[in-house]
Amino acid sequence: MKKIIGIVLTVICVLSLAACGGKAAESGAGENNEAETVNEAGGEASDSMDETSGDAAGEEEGTFKVGSLYATLSIDFCKGMQEGVNEAAAENGVQIIEGVYDIDANKGSEIIQNFINQKVDAIVMQAIDSEAFAPSVEAAKEAGIVVVAIDGRVNTQVDCWVASDNTEGGILSGDFIGQYLNGEGEVLIITSEPGNVTMVERNNGFHTGLEKYPNIKITEVMDDGQNGVEGYSETVENALNANPNYDVIITGYSDVTNGALAAIEMNIERFGEIKVMGYDADEAMLEKIASGESPLIGTIAQEPKVIGRLGLENAYKVLKGETVEEEVGAEVSLITFENISEYMAQ
Repeated sequence: MKKIIGIVLTVICVLSLAACGGKAAESGAGENNEAETVNEAGGEASDSMDETSGDAAGEEEGTFKVGSLYATLSIDFCKGMQEGVNEAAAENGVQIIEGVYDIDANKGSEIIQNFINQKVDAIVMQAIDSEAFAPSVEAAKEAGIVVVAIDGRVNTQVDCWVASDNTEGGILSGDFIGQYLNGEGEVLIITSEPGNVTMVERNNGFHTGLEKYPNIKITEVMDDGQNGVEGYSETVENALNANPNYDVIITGYSDVTNGALAAIEMNIERFGEIKVMGYDADEAMLEKIASGESPLIGTIAQEPKVIGRLGLENAYKVLKGETVEEEVGAEVSLITFENISEYMAQ
């Protein structure tokens, strides 16, 4: 069965890459340009820097140079933040040097050092490990660089932190499942990426949301997230084989959600009655919820583009000598079959 899941997920990944390639060809800003921007963060020149950043004025004297750093660009949430950062940069004449660390904090710290070496004016960064990035962020601050964290916190002083209210998102998720189960049942929570403060806050929120439903039994299973959707699928399948009586699986971000769905859908005769509560709201998830026929019964929608935009805008304000809030929040919302039409119409 694991081999079958692996084959299916591989096919899905290939088709997804093909789809991305098609969109890139249409827009003129494809994967090659993104890769060249990442190389720029590593110290190599990029002929497409201005095209990728969206503003040729970045080379002109007096404009600001900002390093943008993402955990990955393989999920829609991070792509949304990237889009928000780049749009705000273009509007403000800011040059972007982009780096992606592939969920490897050591690689991310190296990219930050490269940003320092290139004398960027500011860094807008997504941190998946609040402790691991602290030394490199401190080095950037010592070099006089403005640092704005987006999505994940960093356990040291930054100029601004912009993120969704992860605890509130978890509470909305947990409370919805409590109501869905009428206060009784068994819930499996897949926790992921130990040390990732975003995941910790969401997980705490899940428990808070479920607190008022004492007759719901909660089990947690950990997956370190290193093997992506396929790894989460295997983790969920193993958990369901051990206990097929779970009513709902609660997940903390899109890869976990998609892994849980894959495990159920590939074993539909055995696990077809088990539902999934998602996190994030990519197009495929929304379509599943809207169908009313998927195991996915709801998700928590964030506004990644808003987070990215606010990250760049606040960095720009600090560079201009303006005062900004230490923490800036972006709203989250609960999406279910009952309200998805309204959400998609916005």
